[in-house]
Amino acid sequence: MRPFYTFNDERVNDLRHVSHLEFYHVCQRIAHAVRPNRQGPDNAIVAIIANSDTILYQSLTLGVIYAGLIPFPMSPRNSSAAVVNMMRKTGCRRMIETRHSLGALLDGVRTEFASCVDEPIEIEIEEPPALAYAYPSSARKQRARPSYPIPGRTTRRRRDHVLSPLVGEHRVPKTHPDHLPDRRSLVHHAVRVRACRLPNRYPSLCSVAPAVPYPRMYYVQLYYPISSLKSVSVYAPTSYHDSTTPPVIPNPRNTIKTVRWTRSTALVLIPAFLEEWATSPRVVHPVFFFPICVFPSP
Repeated sequence: MRPFYTFNDERVNDLRHVSHLEFYHVCQRIAHAVRPNRQGPDNAIVAIIANSDTILYQSLTLGVIYAGLIPFPMSPRNSSAAVVNMMRKTGCRRMIETRHSLGALLDGVRTEFASCVDEPIEIEIEEPPALAYAYPSSARKQRARPSYPIPGRTTRRRRDHVLSPLVGEHRVPKTHPDHLPDRRSLVHHAVRVRACRLPNRYPSLCSVAPAVPYPRMYYVQLYYPISSLKSVSVYAPTSYHDSTTPPVIPNPRNTIKTVRWTRSTALVLIPAFLEEWATSPRVVHPVFFFPICVFPSP
């Protein structure tokens, strides 16, 4: 089976591959956890603000879509006022957030909603599924759950399957219904990406950036492996045994280690990393032979 994600598993000191089939089962498992038996209305918007591992964050986004809901990923760097503003404009009343790392932001959001001048608004806040639940270890492999029930023919799907905040003046996030990318447009853009048409001798793309709610990162970390059937190398998850463990923070040193461990042949990074590598001949030599380097931006 072709891998969807590849990372170095330090527990066994070997590469770990998440196949397309396994990723599908993970998304189905998360859909059951997020919305059991399709309870509640369809097409409800769910805000996602989480500091979590890449493989969990992206499977959570797709799992929410499988559940018949609309994910609205937001950056945890936003202020509580910005989060409340985006949620009010989109009619979002549900949030999935990592409370252990974003407790101050969560308290601010609750205070902002409770102090609304018109009328207090109640929101539903919950934790994302744990990594151990979404990706059970091979030693205690769980039986695959049945596929998530599909909606009936009378259920209408909205066009904007994925909401993504735009960045306005002074880096203030904002939303506008006419500019929110839907799932179809994201997939079509991913297919047009030149990296998707690389020959088979360039099978692996390394994206060690953290999971951030920008469309270009969905192209790289989610829609690229779906549309090209090629693997994306990411940082190894850190929250297998403790769900409060923060994800790996990218830096030039652990980035080049991940590239070497996973034997990636293409790289997505920020230009500052290349500037630092240029001062070390031992590092710049293997990077020089990459067929493609991509600098993502919002």
